Order: sequence, then C-alpha cells, then structure tokens
Amino acid sequence: SGTVSQNGGADGFFVDLSFNSFTTPDPKLELTSNAYASNGGPVDPSTWSFWDLIEGGVSSIIGFGAFSGWDFDVISKPVSEIYAFQSGDGANGKNVGFGLSGWLFLDGRTAFADSVNPCAQPASGMGHICDFNVDLAPVPLPASALLLLGGFAALGGMRRMKQKAA
Repeated sequence: SGTVSQNGGADGFFVDLSFNSFTTPDPKLELTSNAYASNGGPVDPSTWSFWDLIEGGVSSIIGFGAFSGWDFDVISKPVSEIYAFQSGDGANGKNVGFGLSGWLFLDGRTAFADSVNPCAQPASGMGHICDFNVDLAPVPLPASALLLLGGFAALGGMRRMKQKAA
C-alpha cells in the first residue's frame, strides 16, 4: 500500500496492491542487453522475486483531490499471467536500481472511472492497460526492534543460567 501524489500532496492516488508469491516466473527483461549479468552488466534476473497479484476487489487504485472518482480494481495483465510482478535490482525495467514492475488492467468501479484513461495505452475489453514501474527503497529495521531482539536474547541467556544453577 502507498500513496502517489502531486501538487504538494493535495491530488493523487491511494495504491493498494496485494500479492502472493509466484513460483514459476518468466522474467520480463526490459533493459538494454548490456545491463544483464549474462552480458557483463550488474542485473541478474535469477535474484529477482516474483509476485502474483491478488484480484477480486482486493487490489485497487483510488483517486483523491483532483483525481477523486478515479476508482479502479486492479487485474493482472496479461490474463494468461505469463509475467508476474517482479522485484529486485533492475526489475522495474527502467534502471538498474532496486524496483518493482508489473503489467496490469485498471477496471473502473464507476462510469466516470471507465470514461477516463489514466494509462498511456488505449483501453481494451478488460479495462485500461497499464505498466507499473516503481523505484523501491529497503525499509531499515527500526532500532527499537533491534533492542527488542537483544532483550529476548538476554532473557533467554538468563533463563539458561538459572536452569544450570538449579
């Protein structure tokens, strides 16, 4: 889940995508061939993770501000699911950084949403066809979580010492 906004945060979209792990991927390679490890580049698709989009109203994109009323269900594209969403270094298809990409349909939940085209590609029978390319940043583990883990380790050590003493 996240928010994509513009105009100082007044206008944008709430993006809620839910995934399951996908085990038999076929990576979608969009970078130039010299970016991949097989040609001496830094990107190794064998290190990517692959994700299957959960559909049926679970994944959605909902507009706010100037985009209010732009409410969409998100559906996997292509429907054959030969490509999953992919994440990893170079997986966003636009640069060699850590990212995520996928191919999807946006199906309008309202007549207004059906009448607008938020994507650069024309609509099809299933909705608007969109590419989803995102730069990601790893979220650091908060220091408090490390302290909690250290506290559990200390408690475990104290418990073992008490058991040995008894």
